[in-house]
Amino acid sequence: MTTFDSATASPGEVIQFYMIEGLNMGVPELARALNVPPNRLYQIIQNKRDISVDTAIRLGVFMGMDPCFWLDIQSRYQVRMMNDEYSAIKNDVIPYKAKSGINQT
Repeated sequence: MTTFDSATASPGEVIQFYMIEGLNMGVPELARALNVPPNRLYQIIQNKRDISVDTAIRLGVFMGMDPCFWLDIQSRYQVRMMNDEYSAIKNDVIPYKAKSGINQT
């Protein structure tokens, strides 16, 4: 079994490490359990496809966990992958600043 940094892992790496290797399952077997085509999982594992809401729900039901876990991993991974563009966007956007004297409750 390989190791990886779970803080920076892609959803595909998490599936590969914890489900395919960790549970000793093949992709076709996991696909059958999730009732999805195997190519969906292969593409996710290869980082060629994002985790959809549908897939997150299926993984959540399979693992007995909140589907938001998978969507959170996906969104965090996407932000990390966009880091250079994120910096450029931050430089392009003028942050909102409340005018003095306005109640900010």
